Amino acid sequence: MGELSESLLYKEVTLCGWVSTIRNVSRSLFFLLLRDHSGTIQLTLTRTHIEEKTFWALQEAVDSRKITPEAVISVRGIVQPRPIGMNNSEMASGGIEIFVRDFCILNTVKSKLPFTLNDKY
Repeated sequence: MGELSESLLYKEVTLCGWVSTIRNVSRSLFFLLLRDHSGTIQLTLTRTHIEEKTFWALQEAVDSRKITPEAVISVRGIVQPRPIGMNNSEMASGGIEIFVRDFCILNTVKSKLPFTLNDKY
């Protein structure tokens, strides 16, 4: 994610990494934080920016716990600026987000990890 920047606005990118967090806002909007060796990026999933069958497949994967923290996924999407006032100054990529168009689960986590991965560990 370290190579992602505002210079890529409105361009399609493909990313692979570990799911860091999942935030379900509603049945039509949720967010994932995806990380790799270079950083973290917010993935935005809305029914208005993705084919409906793909959105529901991803929602089902989250609901059924196929996608959990530390699952490995690949996503294809469009780099977008974050809404005004929603930048995250704690992330190098905090001024942009990826509107997901397609995804692939590369590996799942079979059981809950016995520890939480964060900057301290």
